[in-house]
Amino acid sequence: MFACLNYTASVETNIAMLIHGLYIISLALLILSLSPLFTPLFELIHLSAGMKTVFIQLFSLVVTTVIFITKERHKRCFSEVLSVVFVWLPFIAYMAIRTDFSDEYSSVKFWKIIFISFLSAVSITIIYMSKDGSFNKYFFPAVVALVAWQLVEALVNPAVFMYASTIERMTVDSVNPIWLARAFATAALCCLMLPIKSSVLKITGAVVFLAMIIPTGSRGPLLAGGIGFFLYFSIRFSNIQHIKLKMFFATVSLLLVALASSSYLAPEVGGYFTRGSEKSFVEESGRLGLFSRAWGEYMSSPAVGVGFGQYGRSGQKLLGSMSQSGYYPHNIILEILSELGMLGIILFAVILRPGEYLYRIRNIYQIIFIVYLLFSMTSGSLVANSGLMVFATLARLSYKYPDRSLDIK
Repeated sequence: MFACLNYTASVETNIAMLIHGLYIISLALLILSLSPLFTPLFELIHLSAGMKTVFIQLFSLVVTTVIFITKERHKRCFSEVLSVVFVWLPFIAYMAIRTDFSDEYSSVKFWKIIFISFLSAVSITIIYMSKDGSFNKYFFPAVVALVAWQLVEALVNPAVFMYASTIERMTVDSVNPIWLARAFATAALCCLMLPIKSSVLKITGAVVFLAMIIPTGSRGPLLAGGIGFFLYFSIRFSNIQHIKLKMFFATVSLLLVALASSSYLAPEVGGYFTRGSEKSFVEESGRLGLFSRAWGEYMSSPAVGVGFGQYGRSGQKLLGSMSQSGYYPHNIILEILSELGMLGIILFAVILRPGEYLYRIRNIYQIIFIVYLLFSMTSGSLVANSGLMVFATLARLSYKYPDRSLDIK
């Protein structure tokens, strides 16, 4: 009898691992640009490039439905899902009002926000509120394994990505190096939460992933990942006696070492950030011009913006060669301000539901959310930064419904 019970429990555990593993894979495909790993599968089912996101999200929703039906849920699961819908509805309604649906780019952008960001926020809420805690158990190992696979692909079968026709940056087929770098930064933080006892192994894995950002030539993810590491370790060791004093002396020591070696390191570090240009790295990236354009468009209509999906396309000369089909300023705040105005940014803030979880940091999801917020300040559009919505939801839920396995310790 006991053998039967043990066998049943083992089967249930394996099924839970499989179901949550499938969900985590689909989530990773959406927010970490890992779809090239599954190209043979997509080709096998004759899935066109334009339908990959639709297929992945539909698959994710099917898995979410299975988990919702078969797993015991937290008693507040329904209220949390309804609250997600409630805070999103005003933003969606306002986007709809400010969208010209006769314009293909604006229309597609609107539906992508709903289909990717909104539905991901709903599904991740259902998954997290499942009582067995399987998502938190399997999320970190699964992400590390998937990104490690991506890393191997990048090293064994690298794609050629030339920046300004002179600088080659590491990537894989059809993936912008920035998204590869984001995946590495995410995996680095996930390494710190692996269910293994050896801190040395976890930190080593994290450092390897963080170091692999450098060959991608992506500066924003490198800085964001570094800030994430600093937050993690400053919180983890916050209870050590005189930690603030020790951190101060450690910082001073690092600065002195950097100063002493500046004549050797400065050219290399400077060259990395400026990519060989005589301009500063901010000027070289072209972000200043994009930010300036976004701010100018916001100031032209500060209350409601120039229209959803209309950044760089309204009024003045079109911005860049991509502007015919849409463009973005690589800063999510400026993008919303320019297109939806102050009212849009207020409604977007409501989605994030500001609270203690933003500054009383105690678990890893809160740190990953901060890192993704920094990502969204330097690259990508509102659509591309769907990971921000996912981790904002996880950060809030994990703070409100604590799981000790997520604590930074």
